[in-house]
Amino acid sequence: TVYDGWFDRRIPRVRLNAEDERPEPFDLSFDGKRKVLSWIRTADYYNFGGVNVFNGLVDLLEQMTTVDFYQMRTEMQQHFRHRRLHALRQFSQLAVRMAES
Repeated sequence: TVYDGWFDRRIPRVRLNAEDERPEPFDLSFDGKRKVLSWIRTADYYNFGGVNVFNGLVDLLEQMTTVDFYQMRTEMQQHFRHRRLHALRQFSQLAVRMAES
């Protein structure tokens, strides 16, 4: 099977987790709806605090005059602080388990 990466289509497919059943994201002509629904969960505006979504240029320009950028920045900082602490906890737990085994 060829991993259809965007840098080189000859890159062999490698999965770190054999149970990972997520579909390959690149070829939407095959099972496109399932791929979009699967991968959209990792999109920035679904996962990152403080990210605003706009519906075209007019909406973007309107938001630029009404959005509280300081509040948006604060939400982003809080979100990434929380994500960092979560990742550090997971890493620490893994390190302890590895040391005990």
